Amino acid sequence: MHDLIRCADSLAFLAEPGMRPIFTTRPKNLQLAHLTTVKPFIKDFDEVVVAHKEFVSQVHLNPGVRTILTRYDLDAPLNEMSLLFGMQHTPAGMNLNRMQILKEIGLRVISIAYADPNEYGCGYAGDSGLTPRGQDLIVDATESGMIVDLSHASNQTAIDALDFIEREQFQTHVMASHSGCNSVFPHPRNLQDDVLRGIAELHGYVGIPLITFLLGKEGSNPYVECVRHVRHAQILMGLGKVGIGSDCMHQDRTIGEAAGYFENMLKMLKPDPKLGARFPDRPERIIEQGSDLFGVLEDEIGYNRAVLSENFIAFLRRSLPVE
Repeated sequence: MHDLIRCADSLAFLAEPGMRPIFTTRPKNLQLAHLTTVKPFIKDFDEVVVAHKEFVSQVHLNPGVRTILTRYDLDAPLNEMSLLFGMQHTPAGMNLNRMQILKEIGLRVISIAYADPNEYGCGYAGDSGLTPRGQDLIVDATESGMIVDLSHASNQTAIDALDFIEREQFQTHVMASHSGCNSVFPHPRNLQDDVLRGIAELHGYVGIPLITFLLGKEGSNPYVECVRHVRHAQILMGLGKVGIGSDCMHQDRTIGEAAGYFENMLKMLKPDPKLGARFPDRPERIIEQGSDLFGVLEDEIGYNRAVLSENFIAFLRRSLPVE
């Protein structure tokens, strides 16, 4: 891949979500990946801890992988894959002690809400805002050195969180690991312009996904739409704060296998109809050549070292704890 040294994905899957994270085809050119370790419907704190530990033990059965805990862990040998662990939701009953437990077991990214309202705020399926418990969550995350991920948050919850952080002048590290731009394609999972600007003001990061129904209308070219989202985010945020958060599997699948997986996910997650989920949920080349996802992107949308690697790495260098 020319002189591209490192590729980084701010929301990736090494196997089908819900399955053991074991390579069947090793991802190519992927040196850094942010992974979800706990299914979003597990809300009990003790169950979250167990599920995370099991995921981590399984993923380390793959050869040549290492966990990112501090910013210094980013300097990995090029033949190894560095993994950043996070959750796309938050368990119930959080407090500072529990936040620090999550950090101690290797989690570095926490979210506010996945879809429906919870005690902290609201996900994309609603429109309510950050709660007082959500403010406490941000305080505890900041004190513990955890990154707050605003992907999946409702627009009002995201705005409230950014306003709270700015008003209190917290040194909170914020990203949206896998969200598109609502001005490019209106979708409840995509970010409004004021949220993009707010993340940029906090020196944060946004990863643009490759999920077809987040990028554009049915029948549109997903690669062209991806470029539109990247460019819009860059205009609002600056060139150094936008990357790829694919939300895709770095595995090769046939179209038939992918269709079956998609139907199983619909049954398991029962997504709200306004999510607009449709198949193919990823560009077909990325389904069939997922292990070379960044190679496909280079072929389809052109080479951009910053977007494909450097911007997410730079965000983590300024956001991860030093120890």
